[in-house]
Amino acid sequence: MWELDTNTTAVPVLDRFEGDKALVHLSEKLMEWDEAPVKDSEIANALGDGMVDAFRYTQRKLAGRVRKVTGEPSLCHSADVSIRAATLGYGPDVIKACLLHDVAEDTSSSYDQLPDALDEIAEIFSTTLARDVTLLTNRYQLLFQAAARKVNAKIEPSQRGLDAFRAALDVVRFESSRELVDFYAREFASLSSFLQSNIDLSEATTACSRNRKFTFAKFLERQIYGLYIHDIAHDSAHRVHRSRGKVPVPLVVKSVDIIDNVRTSEVSNRSTLDKLARKAETIIDLIEISFLCEVPQELAITSTVSILHRIVQIRLVDQIKLRRRAVAENFSETRFASLVRFLAKEGTRLEAKYRVPKNRVEVTEKLENEVRRINEGLSLGGQVHPS
Repeated sequence: MWELDTNTTAVPVLDRFEGDKALVHLSEKLMEWDEAPVKDSEIANALGDGMVDAFRYTQRKLAGRVRKVTGEPSLCHSADVSIRAATLGYGPDVIKACLLHDVAEDTSSSYDQLPDALDEIAEIFSTTLARDVTLLTNRYQLLFQAAARKVNAKIEPSQRGLDAFRAALDVVRFESSRELVDFYAREFASLSSFLQSNIDLSEATTACSRNRKFTFAKFLERQIYGLYIHDIAHDSAHRVHRSRGKVPVPLVVKSVDIIDNVRTSEVSNRSTLDKLARKAETIIDLIEISFLCEVPQELAITSTVSILHRIVQIRLVDQIKLRRRAVAENFSETRFASLVRFLAKEGTRLEAKYRVPKNRVEVTEKLENEVRRINEGLSLGGQVHPS
């Protein structure tokens, strides 16, 4: 078990941001967004000349939206993800996808608006980027939410409830145009199959009895998240097989994205922390099942996914550990003692599951340097071999 002392002075800092001065400067400017908007030259110096248009497009599309936890403009997250990718040596394809990864989903309030948002990206940038953004967009969530709106919000977790959601999905399909049915053909089929599968409802039943804010729709939505991640990992496995180790853009972006999401998660809200930890765990486990188990080890390494996968494991545990310390040190034990225990328990479980080393800072730095080495070799067009 992790010790429960509150001394944080000796805690090593894993997430310190060091690197190219232009990237550091851009990151600092994002923290001063209201007072000092970022200039085109600062974007170009940090991310490359070709990234200015993508940055500005994302800025326009996400204008007025803010992050729930930090209150900063949503653009800051997209920029942070692109900065993280740049510090690891990833090229323009990855950086541009990082900038645009949330645009289509965040600007589509319903499932029927998504195709137009993706068509616009294809027209302005490229069909390749639009395809990457499509994979990075949770189409299952948008489609399921359309079905959920047709079901009683207070429906209890049961087979009858599952049948109601499946029937509602059939109604959505019936009401949709032929173009939308074709666009969402895979998602309709996968969601219908999922809702007919043998879903373990014990957790949902317990949560329903304990939490008055529980909804069966939100529970199912969290389970459906796995379909979305499986698509990204499965598609990436095919790409790596075809290209013999070339970086699979969507999977790399999603991995870097979850690192930033975990880093900026709320400190003191158990529900938020639990939801985010589960999402990260789903991503980690499905990369293992749907990617790493499907491609040869050398291709997994030279595509950088295998190494990035290990980095995400360590960073997830590290952030849970830091949050436990922060809560224990800065909040009243009488009110937040249960949260401290929850974080300690989750951290111990994940630390053992992913075999996180005690010298996690040094290990992570070595792994990140290896990613940079591989990316440098790929950018030069050379043959890259695992160290």
